[in-house]
Amino acid sequence: MPLGDYIIMKLSADVVLRRYHEEDLPEFSGIDLISVEQIGNFGNRPIHVACIRGDIDEINALIGGGADIHALGELGNTPLHEAVGQNNFEIVKLILCLGGDLTVKNDFGDTALDIAINNNRQDII
Repeated sequence: MPLGDYIIMKLSADVVLRRYHEEDLPEFSGIDLISVEQIGNFGNRPIHVACIRGDIDEINALIGGGADIHALGELGNTPLHEAVGQNNFEIVKLILCLGGDLTVKNDFGDTALDIAINNNRQDII
């Protein structure tokens, strides 16, 4: 098939929000998800969920759609806390390059760096 016959669709924030709605994720169950800054049932925004899922394309789309990389979610975690908790070095690197703050403490008083140290995440430290 010639290249011209392929339709290339760039992932957009709207596509990610629709995907999350269609997957009926518990975080957004019963919520009409219409904004990248919408807070879910457990206190997370879509950017937190994307960091937990480890999907860098979703994260880029959400950030491109205006998602706040400093937003506090469930238990006071930022997207950076979530990425470190999932041991996803590429996402940690992306968030730090975009100005992610290593000094923000969650509800337990832990920074993202504390989480990396406590979980012996040498590649992140």
